[in-house]
Amino acid sequence: MTQYPLKRKIYTRHIPYTQKWNNRGIPMPSIKEKLRLTDTFIKKLALSSGKQEYFQDTEVLSLFLRVGKRDKVFCVIKRLKGGNVREISLASASLLTTEAARLRAKEILLDIALGKDPTQRRQLSEMQKMTLQEALDKYLEISTLKESTRQKTYLYPFQHYLPDWLPDKVTSITGDRVVNKYKELTKNNTIRTTTIQGLFRALRAVLNFIKSDWKGPEPLFTENPVSKLASSNSRLWVKQEARTRILFEHEVPLLYNYLKERLRDPGSDHIVPAYFIFVLFTGCRRNEAATLTRHDVDLENGFVTFKDTKTVDRTIPLSEPLIELLLRLKTETGGPWVFPGRGKTGHLTEPKKTLASVIKTHNMKPFCIHDLRRTFITYAKGVAPAMAVDNLVGHKTQTVSAKHYEFPTPESLREPMETITAKLLELSMNVVKSKKREVPLESPFWASLTMDP
Repeated sequence: MTQYPLKRKIYTRHIPYTQKWNNRGIPMPSIKEKLRLTDTFIKKLALSSGKQEYFQDTEVLSLFLRVGKRDKVFCVIKRLKGGNVREISLASASLLTTEAARLRAKEILLDIALGKDPTQRRQLSEMQKMTLQEALDKYLEISTLKESTRQKTYLYPFQHYLPDWLPDKVTSITGDRVVNKYKELTKNNTIRTTTIQGLFRALRAVLNFIKSDWKGPEPLFTENPVSKLASSNSRLWVKQEARTRILFEHEVPLLYNYLKERLRDPGSDHIVPAYFIFVLFTGCRRNEAATLTRHDVDLENGFVTFKDTKTVDRTIPLSEPLIELLLRLKTETGGPWVFPGRGKTGHLTEPKKTLASVIKTHNMKPFCIHDLRRTFITYAKGVAPAMAVDNLVGHKTQTVSAKHYEFPTPESLREPMETITAKLLELSMNVVKSKKREVPLESPFWASLTMDP
């Protein structure tokens, strides 16, 4: 296609141009013939054997018949006020009569005279017909989300909780529908509030993307329908407090001894207790440990590499107790996974039964696997530099120098890791007995409460 050396943006299309330029520097299509277009003429007109040919109507000058190798199409070619030429295809000549084409061309020319871009109006019409499934597919197509995030945060929740919404048009999703659906899902006690709110956060993101993708003068909707959940009328959106649960000094030995007994029992499954100890003594995320493969673990040199993480891939040193634990586990299990499981994935998932068992046995406050990571970070920052801890657990560093200039090697993190391991082992070995305090009846404080006025 010929490019013209002009500073102004030109109308580029695979149609023949003349070398003649108008006063605004915009190329105009070459016209094979000017005549009053009629249905009889168009019917007798043969298809083009080469390049596209243009026939201009003398009654409505901006109306053209574009003749190609496969079809004859009515179109309107007009320069907008901004200087850009637009070619708007109307319909095939086999579907539209000449008079109907002239009427449609006059409507488009009127829009142009009023400063409107007909192509944007058509885009708006198409987007108003877009279904939620199409919007979701378009959002995921250009997103850079990891596959696990796409499945867990978008595809599964939409297909599982909003299957009847997917064929609906995006413009049919109103604030009232969102509120009613939210109430319906919250009545189901088997669905957690965090899951429901995660679903509607994902829906809000998809609708915001579709709204921002449209650049026309008329918005698809003035306000995101999901925002009605937080409006003053409904007030359904509950702000989730950040989780702060860690294992305290007297709880660490309870868990450690429970896991140690499971590991010593020859008839017990050793994968789950080894998984717990690995998370507690590395501070990794639960999925990072669960999806760990044998290729990611270098037991000879004492390193482990976490891939496809929430931030970036990282390699950290393994302490001696963990190396011994993984060597023992390697002799007992086979396959590609360090912590194999019985599910479809092949690797271990969250072991809820073990969690419930240890909580019930020692009457502990409920906790989850991620609380072990939080426990590691809490005690680690008391004995090791904060930057070293951030690198061990995969937290983003806040300082500019740390982001661009400071990249500690895995070996340089071995000393902080050994220090943290020693601290955790110290907590695990020391059984802290709870002290029951009793106030004697003859104490001054008790006497002051029971004294007659």
